[in-house]
Amino acid sequence: MQFLSTSGVGLEQQLIAMIEHATHSLIICTPYYIPSKRLHHAVLDASQRGVNVSLILPEKADHPLVKHGATPFLTEALRAGVLVHHYYRGFYHVKAIIADQTDCLIGTPNFDRRSLHLNDETSCISNDPSFIDQVLSAVYYDRSTSINVTLEKLEQRPFLDKIKERVAAPFAGLL
Repeated sequence: MQFLSTSGVGLEQQLIAMIEHATHSLIICTPYYIPSKRLHHAVLDASQRGVNVSLILPEKADHPLVKHGATPFLTEALRAGVLVHHYYRGFYHVKAIIADQTDCLIGTPNFDRRSLHLNDETSCISNDPSFIDQVLSAVYYDRSTSINVTLEKLEQRPFLDKIKERVAAPFAGLL
């Protein structure tokens, strides 16, 4: 295990490296999916090069604009072939990335710009098979109790949600 503490420096590079090295699967669990452009493009590129990418996010947000701030990113991700799951059994606060079932980062960072460039965050990076199996067991259960998000579902969202997305867009870096 390796521990990584960041204060707005280094986390984005670590996450991008994990994503770029993934060859088969990538699971991202986060309560907030409002990534930087570089991080979002790394996720899209992974999916487009054949990596099975899954996002597990909360159905209900704990902030009024976070879910709406994430919608444009989720729309792009779905178009790139990323599987998006909304956990509906309470607020989903897991923060983990598992690449190829061989590398895992788990800790305090969200998949958002505040964690990448502003907040103090601590992560544990592991390639220990038994540790990763335990994390995957929990994540697979969470995914099995989630609903799949589709482009059709996003396109059918209420008009009020679309207005909230426009309000949230300028604040995406703060959410």
